[in-house]
Amino acid sequence: MTLLTNYSMYKKLFSIEDPKFYQKIWTLQKQCPLIILYNNLQVNPGNFLSTICFPKKSTKVDPPNIRTFLMDQLREKDANFPSLIQNYYMRLVQWIVFMNSDSLKDSDAMLMDKNFLKIRANQIANGIQLATEIKRSLKVYLLLFQENDAVMPKSAFQVIIQAVEMLKAIEIEFKTKKFLINKWVILINRYTCEFIMRQIERGMQKVYAMKEKQRNIQNNMMELMMNVIECYKGGYN
Repeated sequence: MTLLTNYSMYKKLFSIEDPKFYQKIWTLQKQCPLIILYNNLQVNPGNFLSTICFPKKSTKVDPPNIRTFLMDQLREKDANFPSLIQNYYMRLVQWIVFMNSDSLKDSDAMLMDKNFLKIRANQIANGIQLATEIKRSLKVYLLLFQENDAVMPKSAFQVIIQAVEMLKAIEIEFKTKKFLINKWVILINRYTCEFIMRQIERGMQKVYAMKEKQRNIQNNMMELMMNVIECYKGGYN
């Protein structure tokens, strides 16, 4: 959505049209037919472009017809949705089993291996990512029916309920382990902070080494500082 708004503002301010760039942005809706803004509020990139940023000259675009394209997307999503949810289900089972396995329990062995922080961080991230993918796929599926004014088949309700139950299972897993996960996050934050500091120290050593060989190191110092700022932009989380 940021790309669409920036392009519309650029076109409004400078009144410059680039048909090739317009075609490339238009084609992106093949990868994302609907952009979810908030809850059920959504926008189709093609409708946005044709309404807000339409070119003055006729431009050949692909897909040529938005209504036909959205209907084709609905048929494709409807056919593949059960297998997609089944794939999410297999990933969910593996994630829950691993979250409850002995490998994530505190033991003396973790003092000898610092990878346990990396493993736990990956597990937390995998659970959040899985929930995000399920929610996004479910929303796009439902909104495509709404956008096309189509009637949802009865067979889809069972798959939709399964997707909602999977989201609930992830929520329960995080709630039941919230105190343990909070402790993991504190350790992960501390480990990440130390890792960033080591990277900064290594970068400073390289800068000092280059300083001895080159008189002008302003560009290198600026690049280093930008990397440091990017590392800390989101805080320790």
